Amino acid sequence: MWMLILACTLPQPAGYFMPVFIYGAALGRLLGEGVVFVSSNGTIFGHQWTSVNPGGYALAGAAAFSGAVTHTLSPALLAVELTGQFSHAVPILLSTLVANALAQSGDRPSFYDALSISKKLPHLPSLKKACPRLPSTPIGQVLGVRSVQLQKAAGPAEVQCAVSTSTEAQIPVVDSHESQILLGFVLRSELQVFLHRCKTQKLEVNLDEVCTIHPTSTLLSPHNTVEEAYGLLNVAGAQTLFVTDGGRYIGHITWPEMKLILESLAAEL
Repeated sequence: MWMLILACTLPQPAGYFMPVFIYGAALGRLLGEGVVFVSSNGTIFGHQWTSVNPGGYALAGAAAFSGAVTHTLSPALLAVELTGQFSHAVPILLSTLVANALAQSGDRPSFYDALSISKKLPHLPSLKKACPRLPSTPIGQVLGVRSVQLQKAAGPAEVQCAVSTSTEAQIPVVDSHESQILLGFVLRSELQVFLHRCKTQKLEVNLDEVCTIHPTSTLLSPHNTVEEAYGLLNVAGAQTLFVTDGGRYIGHITWPEMKLILESLAAEL
């Protein structure tokens, strides 16, 4: 115990893991010896126990205690590799999982986070724990101002205005500005080619006559949560997700905008 106190209070890099590991092993060994003492007559609650190994309890206690303190599962692997007792791998892993579940069930920070908080270091808390409304916040509430959009019958002047005012790689295309029905998106590079052709060949054509309107495979609803939008950006691997309500274009979300949304939610904590 004195090693743990010393390691946590010295003004130098904390060598906390081994004291915590040893403390957990001592508690596990104490429990194991208690089970051995109770089962010394060979019978517990009417069941016959031929042998109880206190060392197994020590391993499980060391992994569980250090895993709960650090909020990690790696101590289970470390305990098995250090001792070579692969026969105890299952109880060690189970005890570490249970200890982690109990340690993370409340607002208890891990040892790493507790040090950052106590020393007043820059610390980003878990948004899901510190802001319980994150999984239930609709994306429509935090969506920014609607970006530049084009209608399919847009001419060179409208396209030039969109290219000049927007830096997005994908610009949404709607059926018309009145209906706002999303048809897909057009690439910025294609719009630049369209403008070049109109300028050099002096053409007066519409957007849908020259450029390819790419369909969108994944759409978001304004009722989807921020957490769901973040997961879709990860799974789909897309840079832009469009938000529609009944087919009508409302806005879009990109990785930079998602970062700003998360930062704004964190600033409210």
